Amino acid sequence: MDRKDDMKVSTTAQYQVLPGAAGIKSAYELALGQKKIDVICLSDQYGQVIGEYFDNVVAPKLYGREIILRELLPATPENEKSELAGSASNQRRFLQVGNAATRAGQSDLLIGDDLVVVISFNQEAPAAIVMNDVELVKSFRVYFEKLWETA
Repeated sequence: MDRKDDMKVSTTAQYQVLPGAAGIKSAYELALGQKKIDVICLSDQYGQVIGEYFDNVVAPKLYGREIILRELLPATPENEKSELAGSASNQRRFLQVGNAATRAGQSDLLIGDDLVVVISFNQEAPAAIVMNDVELVKSFRVYFEKLWETA
């Protein structure tokens, strides 16, 4: 194996680490440019990091019926009662991931047409990672589909 192959840099794949609340907001803006988004949302304390930004800016665009959206959310009474569930452009399913006290991870995963966004709402070091890598997008979509089938 030629070690030069290990050193190739893709000219099409891009990886960005966007730190802080401002980075998370930038990542959401990139994701909202997608036509279709699959989401795994384990966060329920995002407001402690980005304030009302999600509710006031992201949610109207995300649920505005222009984006085809599928969400996997924790199976909680609040999530299951939400009025946003069940439309043709916004499908939801629920994952059994424990209660708020035992559920790990204040994070979101968004899989778009040509990007993947991983968001950590870690209050000490919040950040988003945006990956524009065709192979990673395909792989994360397979992961999502398998979870979707079992939810």
